[in-house]
Amino acid sequence: MHKDFNQTEASEINKLVNYFETGIKKPQTNLNTSYLRFFQYTALRPDSISNVLFDKAELKQHLNKLSKTTKNELWVTSKTTAYRSYDGVKFDEPIIYNSFSINTSGKYLALLKSLSDKDVKTYVNRILAAGDLPSSFIFRSLIIDYDEQRTVDFKADYWRIIITIQYLSDLNEYYTYSELFN
Repeated sequence: MHKDFNQTEASEINKLVNYFETGIKKPQTNLNTSYLRFFQYTALRPDSISNVLFDKAELKQHLNKLSKTTKNELWVTSKTTAYRSYDGVKFDEPIIYNSFSINTSGKYLALLKSLSDKDVKTYVNRILAAGDLPSSFIFRSLIIDYDEQRTVDFKADYWRIIITIQYLSDLNEYYTYSELFN
């Protein structure tokens, strides 16, 4: 973990990684196979991450256990507007809610910028261009290049952290948004 993260922050991020990997390892035991199956499954069923692998209350509990400093190094809170529900029903009045966006000036992105992995550099450039995390579809294409039959090294600690932060951020957004109803 990057030298700028203090011991508490590093420990909390490792707990998030363990939580995420426990969710995706069902029922597999091999980490590489678990990640590959996770990406294949979510590519076919994008909503499966929330409906099958992770419990909303448990996720919120894990996120609430993070210290404010760790959260601030990972995310910033931003206002987002929902115009329609997930089932496509237009709201009478748009609903404004808080969501997580990646902190582009936090220690997390500084860690990613310091890595020499070219795929990580591409990921960081996508974040900086968008000002937030790339969509799950774009992210999957960075992780698994189906044409070249190539994947990133899932055993590399930094990829485990990146994948965890990417998907738990997406999942938190999904749960926050899915709680909205007319």
